[in-house]
Amino acid sequence: MRTRSSRIAACVAFALCAPHAVWAEIGSLPEVTVSSTTIDDRFDAKRGEPSNVNNISGKKVDERHGQSVVDVLQTIPGVTAEVQSGDSVKIMLRGVEAQRYMGEKPGVAIVIDGVPVQERTGRVNIDLDNIESIKVIKGGASWLFGEDALSGAVIITTKRGAKMAGVTLGMDVGSFNYQKGLVRAGFAEGNWVGHIQKTKLTSDTFYDQGDWGRDYVDGKLQYLIDETSDLTFGFEHAKRNKDSHGTVRGVTAAMLDPRSVDSGKDYARHYDVDLDKFNLSYAKDLGANDNLLVNTYSFKDHTFGWQGPNGFLRNAGCPDGDVSALAGCNMINLKDAYTGGADTTQKQRGAKAELRSGGDTVAMMGGLDLQHFEERAITRNLLTYTARSTAVGFSNPKYLAGDITADNLSTSATRAIYGEFKWRLSEPLTATFNARYDNIASKYESYIPLTATQIAEGRVTRGEKTFNVWSERIGLNYALPDERELYTNLSTGFRVPTLSQLYGGSITPTGSVAPNPDLHPEKSYNAELGMRAKAELLGVPLDTDIAVFQLDRKDFILNTGGQYQ
Repeated sequence: MRTRSSRIAACVAFALCAPHAVWAEIGSLPEVTVSSTTIDDRFDAKRGEPSNVNNISGKKVDERHGQSVVDVLQTIPGVTAEVQSGDSVKIMLRGVEAQRYMGEKPGVAIVIDGVPVQERTGRVNIDLDNIESIKVIKGGASWLFGEDALSGAVIITTKRGAKMAGVTLGMDVGSFNYQKGLVRAGFAEGNWVGHIQKTKLTSDTFYDQGDWGRDYVDGKLQYLIDETSDLTFGFEHAKRNKDSHGTVRGVTAAMLDPRSVDSGKDYARHYDVDLDKFNLSYAKDLGANDNLLVNTYSFKDHTFGWQGPNGFLRNAGCPDGDVSALAGCNMINLKDAYTGGADTTQKQRGAKAELRSGGDTVAMMGGLDLQHFEERAITRNLLTYTARSTAVGFSNPKYLAGDITADNLSTSATRAIYGEFKWRLSEPLTATFNARYDNIASKYESYIPLTATQIAEGRVTRGEKTFNVWSERIGLNYALPDERELYTNLSTGFRVPTLSQLYGGSITPTGSVAPNPDLHPEKSYNAELGMRAKAELLGVPLDTDIAVFQLDRKDFILNTGGQYQ
């Protein structure tokens, strides 16, 4: 399937062009440097970039007192988001991936402190009180960030540095029992700089079954090895609880049942989430424009939640045993009875290294990206139930509380190299070339044995697939006087199919979806023309960026099984 979107994104536009300006007004140009990085935010300048880029400082994040990262990102044109409840958010850029399927990834690479976050269903959760900066790159961005950067990337860096020294206390209260408390202590002594912070928040919501809370402990410890190098250790431990409901569907429902008490509930809800993140980074300046960055990380996400509302009944007080024992049972039609409990543990580990070098006319960066991801998912029956509302016939079996209905392990290993080459073709004109090569090997195994019938049907309990994908960007930037510039680029993004999309129901004993093992990686092609400038209007500073783009997608992957028709 192929889709196309064409839009214009603009902040503020006014007299940006000066047709009679001469290049001599700019003066001497600085050396050419590479600002692209997947590890750090110390290279955050937009000057010379051939893509649409937005930077948000941690100060602006703090000033907004937002409930979720959406409250911050909504100031950027082209950014939309799906808010499930509380601070659980799926970020989308330029309209890509506004899909109904429950587990769809967002088509946007989310990177926090150099870690490519792969939280379940593509959502991102972050302590807003611990954000140093946010950088948004629009357009295909797999040339730098790899898989799932179909329409761009959001790069978040958490707080650090001597400015965190001292003690900070804070308290917020609001409607629907919203309460948030913060305490932070930091120091800067000799070559050591560090801080630790605790944030706790609880809240109800207007909607039924929408309450949520979070409890974060995070911090950083930085050691300045010498004048040219430093070592930084960051950590975060988070406990989050959230019910998943938070919407009402349709105009009629909004009038008759505004709190969505009787309008039906979500397929999954009542989540308890434990997160642990650790990362260690090393930075070394090798010269005026030469730099080495190395980052290692470990990320663990343990989630438990309810899923699969029966919709009909469960049996109360009915004896366990064979089906005939159900004949005299009292079948109760219990609305919103969730039959399954999903216990999922995700682990991410990886290492990255980037070496860059700048010069008068040429700058280069080379990177290595190694990632390992695994997910162990176990689902058990929360209660004993049948799939019928009557005891007549019993053509459907009785499902016993505690029985394991799914037990599988998914893994993926990514080996990637990437680079950037910048070349000043003339005084005002700079060309940028990027390329990245990803080798992604995915495996899946179910630990529930197949029956003889399922084996005869060709069912399998394991599968594996390897993808090799190139991603590219080519761009031009033309500098104008007074911090104005024109830019254009062609860029690509990609996403590999998941193992469930490749093998469908054949990979699990209870599945019914046909396999499709010949799926190709989905790719996006972005063409963009833009103009940016810094100026003042009535004494107010303006940071202007206007972009016209066209985004095409090829080999579009859509799992229709999760769409409600």
